[in-house]
Amino acid sequence: MNLELIRVNHSNKEWIQDFLNHSPKGRASFRYFEKRPIDIIENHLVTLILADENIPVAYGHLDPENGKTWLGIAVADDFRGKGIGMQMMKILEEEAMRLEIPEIHLAVDLDNDIAQRLYHNVGFEVESSDEQRVFMKRSL
Repeated sequence: MNLELIRVNHSNKEWIQDFLNHSPKGRASFRYFEKRPIDIIENHLVTLILADENIPVAYGHLDPENGKTWLGIAVADDFRGKGIGMQMMKILEEEAMRLEIPEIHLAVDLDNDIAQRLYHNVGFEVESSDEQRVFMKRSL
């Protein structure tokens, strides 16, 4: 697999809809765009797609909100378990360091053990939780 990194902005935001269309089951665990328009990316510090032969296989962003920088990531259904999530996490971490962001945060579903393991493996620690999600952070 030869993955291409695409920086998404207003002029090529159709990559996001393409990603969502290629991962219908993944929408259940990646609900970021359920209540947000795709144009929300204009508020992001970074929005990225990893594509394999023009097929978007992973999505990632860094989003400043309420004094914190939130990391969001999703991998298309057919491409999970291949290390692509780890690759996107490393790219987002590099972007955060380049932007001199001291700490990144994320929220993950309480029952999403696979994602929690990934986040723990790259250095995230549990900050808090509620009945649905675990909130994690990582200092850079």
